[in-house]
Amino acid sequence: MCKFAEGDSRILMLKMARDRMKKFMKEGTAGDEKEVELCMKLATGMQQNMADGMDKLQAWDKEYVTVYALAEAIMARVMREGV
Repeated sequence: MCKFAEGDSRILMLKMARDRMKKFMKEGTAGDEKEVELCMKLATGMQQNMADGMDKLQAWDKEYVTVYALAEAIMARVMREGV
């Protein structure tokens, strides 16, 4: 779904992951099982990074692999639900 956006689709992927994490942090759940798993992994990684002295943005940036994996999981779920 992000592949057809004008410009760099990675920006939209980051926004999707950010929004999913906000929902996860607020409600404790988000999307399907894979998304919840990735949100927990991302939250844990960020907490560890921040404990090492990074600010929130640095911690997020360091976890970029998980961030993009979360965005891919969101896109896969949306595509499955749409078919």
